[in-house]
Amino acid sequence: MITIARTLIIITLICAVPVSGAVAASMKTQALADLESEDLQIRETAVRTILSNQVLSTNVISDVEEVARKLILDDTRKGAAKATVLLLGKLKSERSIPFLVEHLTFYVPYREPGRIQPIQYAFPCTAALTDIGEPAFPAVLARWLKDDEVFADRCVRSIFLHAKNKKVAHEFLAKRLQKMKAEKDRIKVGSLMESLAK
Repeated sequence: MITIARTLIIITLICAVPVSGAVAASMKTQALADLESEDLQIRETAVRTILSNQVLSTNVISDVEEVARKLILDDTRKGAAKATVLLLGKLKSERSIPFLVEHLTFYVPYREPGRIQPIQYAFPCTAALTDIGEPAFPAVLARWLKDDEVFADRCVRSIFLHAKNKKVAHEFLAKRLQKMKAEKDRIKVGSLMESLAK
């Protein structure tokens, strides 16, 4: 009942026109606090609130990243961390690319043991970087070329293979391939380009 009441209040605030500075500040404070909630529904409402309000969604990115930085380090808060990381992707937060690349292999296990998870679901930073798209390509590729870790490889491949514009992804890789001298790097990028072409 409290969740329904909270949702109605937030929707009312979103629809209120015009939104005063004080109301916007209050909405922002509440939404950021709700992102850290233990309650999944409250977190989902906070995400919807931020995404549905243009003023809020453009002025909250650094705060959302700060919440994500805090939550991603707490093994007991993986669900909240995942929601916040995915929100950074939906907000197309280019400023968050270094943070997301740094935590590329941050893993959130599925609640049902033994169930196979798609890379984009199990590794939320991968999904967020995929949503950000082309601006993330240089940092993602740089991470991949210096990291031979298996999960990093799978995450990077997933980002390029799920790119919204595969032609742009392919062209980006082709330009980078022309400048590469290390054979190992050329083989990696070449194989990814072949996968993109399929």
